[in-house]
Amino acid sequence: MKSLADEVKKRKVSGESSREISLALGEQGFLQADISSAISESAGADSEKRKRERIENHFFMIKEFYDRIGFGLASQQFINILLMQIASSYFIVGLFNALKAFLEVVMAFFMNSYMRLRRVPVRSIGLAGILFGFSLIIVASASMFKSLPLFLLGMAVATISVVSYGEPYQRLLSSRIKKERRSYALKKIAYFGIITTAVSLFIGGRIMDAFPESGEVVSLSLFGNPLSFRLYGYLIAFDMAAILFILSGYALSFIRDQGQSDEHGGILSELGRGFKESFENIRAVTSKRILLLLLVTGAVMGSLQTLVNSFYGIFIFRAFFRTGFGGFTNVAFIFIMALLASLLGPKISKMNADKYGKFPMLVFGTLLMAITPLTYYYNPTMFAIAEATLLGVIGSVIAGVAQNLLLIDLAGERERRVFFSTLSILVVVPQLVIVPLGAYLADIYSLSLVFLGAGIAMASMTPLYLGVIVLHKKEKI
Repeated sequence: MKSLADEVKKRKVSGESSREISLALGEQGFLQADISSAISESAGADSEKRKRERIENHFFMIKEFYDRIGFGLASQQFINILLMQIASSYFIVGLFNALKAFLEVVMAFFMNSYMRLRRVPVRSIGLAGILFGFSLIIVASASMFKSLPLFLLGMAVATISVVSYGEPYQRLLSSRIKKERRSYALKKIAYFGIITTAVSLFIGGRIMDAFPESGEVVSLSLFGNPLSFRLYGYLIAFDMAAILFILSGYALSFIRDQGQSDEHGGILSELGRGFKESFENIRAVTSKRILLLLLVTGAVMGSLQTLVNSFYGIFIFRAFFRTGFGGFTNVAFIFIMALLASLLGPKISKMNADKYGKFPMLVFGTLLMAITPLTYYYNPTMFAIAEATLLGVIGSVIAGVAQNLLLIDLAGERERRVFFSTLSILVVVPQLVIVPLGAYLADIYSLSLVFLGAGIAMASMTPLYLGVIVLHKKEKI
C-alpha cells in the first residue's frame, strides 16, 4: 500500500488529476478499491497541509508586523540619543556602536556554526524574541535611572538576542513556506514592512516629544490617597516596542516544530572548523588583487558609515530641538525619508547600470553617500539634511547593487559568497579603530568636523575604484 501511496503522490505532484491517476494505476494492475483509498488519503493530507500553511502564514505575518512596528518605536537613532543623554560623551556612543557591531559578527558566526550542526527549535527562536523585548525594558529603565552600566547591559542582551533569532527565523520561514505559497502580505513584507516601520518611527518620535526629558508628573487619587509619578516618553515608546517583540516571539509558539535534525557534533569543533574556513576564505579573496581592492574599499566605507550613522540622530536632535516637529520627531522625519528612499534605490540602480555601466554607477553611488556627512558640515539646515539623507540612502543602495553586478562579472557564485562573508567579518577590524577614533575627535573638536572628515574620506574612495577598473581591464587582456 505504501508503494501505491507514493505513486499517487508522485503523480499528483506531476499535475495529473484523480481520474487520470485512477485510470493509469488501474492499467498497472492495482485494485480499484486500493486506488480510491490512496487517492482519498492523499487528498486528506493535502487538505491538512494547506490548512497548516494558512495558519502558519497568519502567525508569520503577525510576527513580521509586530517586529516592524517594534523596530520603528525603538529605532537605533533613538537609542543613540538616549545613550548620549546618559553618557554625555561622543566617545562612549562611538565605542558602543563599534563594540555592538563586533558582538553582532561574533554572535552571527556562532549561530551559523551552531546551525550547521542542528536545527534551532522554533521555541528557542520565539524565546530569543521575547528576551529581546525584555532587553528593551532594561534599556528604557536605564535611561530613566541614568545608569550607563544598566544601559550597556540591556543593549548587550538586545544584540545577542536579536542575532540569535534573526537568522534562525529567516531559515525557519524559508523552510516552512515556499515563496509561492506565502500570502500576498507576507510576499510583499519588504515593502509593507518599510511603510509600517516609517509610521511607527513617527509615532515613537511624537510619544517621546510629548513628555519632557525630566518626565511629566501625573497625579492620581487611589482609594482617597494622592498618588503621583512621572511618565517618560521614551519609557512608553520602548515598553510598547518591548510588548510587541514579546508578542512576536509568542506568535512563533503557534508554529509547529518539525523536531531536531539528526546531525550531531561538538560546537567547539564546529567553531574551530568555522574559523579555519574563514581564514581560508580570507586567503582566497585577498589573493586576487581586484577582489582585495574591493574588500578594502568596502570595509573602509562600512566603517565610515557606522561612524556617521552613530551621530546623525544626535546631531539632528540637538540642532533642531526647538524647531520643526520637535527633537525626536525631527529625527523620525529625516529617517522616514531615508526608509522610503530605500524603496527607490534598487530600481534606479538597475535602470542606470545597464545604461551607464557598473563602474560609473559604483562611483556615483559612493559620491552620493559622501554628500550626506558633508551636508551636515556645510549646510546643516533641516531641509538640506533631509534631502542629503535621502540622496545618501539612494547612493548606498546604488553602490551596493553596482558592486553586486560587478562581482557577477569578476567572480563565480561561490567566490561571491566567500567575498561577502569575508567582508562581513573583516569590516569589524577598521570599525574598531575608525569609529572610536572619530568619536574621540568629536569630543575634542566638534561633531561637524568629524562629518567633514568622513565625507572627504568617502569621496576619496573613488580613485581606488579607478584602480579596480584598471585591474579589471588587465585581466580581460
